[in-house]
Amino acid sequence: MRGARGALKNRRAGPTTGPMRHAIKASAASAATATTKNAVKTTKSFAGELAAATKAPDRPDGEQTKKVAGHPYARIINGEDKGRYLNQVAGSPRQGEVFRLVERGDHVFHVYGDGKNKVIIGLDKKPGV
Repeated sequence: MRGARGALKNRRAGPTTGPMRHAIKASAASAATATTKNAVKTTKSFAGELAAATKAPDRPDGEQTKKVAGHPYARIINGEDKGRYLNQVAGSPRQGEVFRLVERGDHVFHVYGDGKNKVIIGLDKKPGV
C-alpha cells in the first residue's frame, strides 16, 4: 500500500495477543531425546580437571633440586639449568618454571625466560629486612 508520494503507509496496529494459529505439542519423549543429543558427556571430575590444570610441567630426568629455606622455590643443583631456581608455589601461573634470582639494593627480582620472552617479577624487599 503506497501513499500519494510513493511512501509506504503505516498499517493499523492490531492486537498483539490472540489465539495461536498452530499449537505445538511437546512430549516428554521428544524433549528427552533433544536433551541427550545436546548433552556433553564428561568423564572427569572437577577435582581431576583442577589437579591436571595446576600440575607443574615435568622437569628433565636427572635434575636435582635443593629447597631454599623460608622461600617457595628450590635451587637447581644438577642439570642443564644448574644455578637457577625452580618456582614451587602451588597454583601459581609460573609453578614449575625456572627463573634467575636477581638482587638490586633492597629489591629482589625473579627473571623468567630470556631475550624477547623475558618476564620480570619484582618483590618489594628482601625477607627479614
